[in-house]
Amino acid sequence: MNKYLIIGYGSISVRHIKNIMSIKKDCFFYILSRKKTISINFLNKSKFLHIDDIKKVNCDEIHSAFICTGANEHLKHINFLAKKKVNIFIEKPISNTKTNSKSLILLSKKNKIKIFVGYNLLYDRGLIKLKLQLINKKVKIFKVSSKVGYYLPFWRKNINYKDSVSALSKKGGGALLELSHDLHYLLWLLGRPVSIRALVEKASNLKIDVDDNAVLILIYKGFNCLLELDFLTKKYSRNTTIVTDKNTYIWDYNKKYLETYNTKKINKIFYKKQSDLNETYLNQLKDFFKPNDYKKTNDMINLSVDTLSVVHSAKISSHKKGKQVKINYA
Repeated sequence: MNKYLIIGYGSISVRHIKNIMSIKKDCFFYILSRKKTISINFLNKSKFLHIDDIKKVNCDEIHSAFICTGANEHLKHINFLAKKKVNIFIEKPISNTKTNSKSLILLSKKNKIKIFVGYNLLYDRGLIKLKLQLINKKVKIFKVSSKVGYYLPFWRKNINYKDSVSALSKKGGGALLELSHDLHYLLWLLGRPVSIRALVEKASNLKIDVDDNAVLILIYKGFNCLLELDFLTKKYSRNTTIVTDKNTYIWDYNKKYLETYNTKKINKIFYKKQSDLNETYLNQLKDFFKPNDYKKTNDMINLSVDTLSVVHSAKISSHKKGKQVKINYA
């Protein structure tokens, strides 16, 4: 029997449990949650145990652990589980504070475990095709613009938005961190920006104590990338446009397409499929369950920590009223 530890119990935990069950046929789940009771209507009561203390689990029996708490608790769980030699899946971001990728890579290598960060957009078919286009065409990028936005009260059906992780500073919420998926995939597509200018603010009357709007200008050698993130847009929006010397590429997550326009004004749709969002989560999980690939683990940790470095620099720039700040990746 495969035994898994789920730390935190919310919608993403439910998704992971269902997906694990679809991949692994004989499963048992320890679910660590502060909730007094939890209800799982799709899981037999003999297949899970609700616990309130991680020390109640024999980690020698655990195949993998999934950290699905607020970002403020991630590092303490990572350190505990790594010492117990348990493979770790962390829901993004890797932490709510700037951390050191070398220490995490060393932790992974020393304990011979996989540390995997849950940025599922890297498994989106359109983004994968876009990255291949940028590599294969050897393009010169002129400019990039990207946006993600959705009204926070619409996010989760069964929870008041004011009580969600996204709304609370102490749990690592805010648009900049919660929507770091988009910053993360831009770094994956474009590489590290050199510096940044940013405005991070609470612009609305939402009852939250975190930022709900962020505008970032990522400054690269030769081009800039404008990234907008918010909890305010009433119609879900997530897209990126990349203008190059050869083509203009438009990726739209909501419409499920990747288009390219060339100098002859002819567009070609490289990708269009009404795919299930869960496909990205499933493929991500299958990747996690593969035998330890330390290079991929290291690359994933580095990219996730780079994302946090940019977030940290964005906050510094915003405090300086949008002044350009060099990004420190150390």
